[in-house]
Amino acid sequence: MIKHIEIVEGERHEKYIKRFLSQVRRFRYMGFMVVGIVIAVSGLLAVSYATGRSTAMTLGFSMALVAVFSVPFMMMYFNKSWQLGSDSQTDHVQVLTGRVSLIKKESKGRKNYLILTVDNQVFTINEEYCSGVEKDKKVAITVGISSKVPVEVSAVEE
Repeated sequence: MIKHIEIVEGERHEKYIKRFLSQVRRFRYMGFMVVGIVIAVSGLLAVSYATGRSTAMTLGFSMALVAVFSVPFMMMYFNKSWQLGSDSQTDHVQVLTGRVSLIKKESKGRKNYLILTVDNQVFTINEEYCSGVEKDKKVAITVGISSKVPVEVSAVEE
C-alpha cells in the first residue's frame, strides 16, 4: 500500500470537514451514552446501599467492576472524537493507494456501507463517499491523519 500526505483546499476541504465533524458527533454521543449508563448503574447501587439491600463491601466491588468495564470504552470513544476534531482543523489528509481484493455491502438503518479489503487492511465507509470502486481495481482511500477514518474512496487510473 502506497501512502502519501496531501493538502486539500476549497470544496474538497469543506466536504472532509463536514464528514469528520459528523463522526465527531457520533463518537461523542457514544461516549456520553457510556457516561449515562455509568451514572444510572451507580445510582442503582447507591439506592440499594441506602435501603440496606447491600453492604459497603459489595457496593465497593460493584463500583470497581463498573469502572473497570466502562472507563476503557469512555476513553476509546472520547479519544476518537478528539482525533477526528484534530483532523477537521487541518488541511492535510493521508491518501492510501492499493488494490481492492474484497468488497462486501452492509446496511445499517438507512445507510449503506462498503467494507473494502485493500492490501489486507479493512476499511468501512459509507457508500455515498465511494466512486468507481470495483474488485481487483486500484483505489485511493483518503483518511484522516490522526484518526485514520476513511473520508473518500475513488478509483485510480493505472
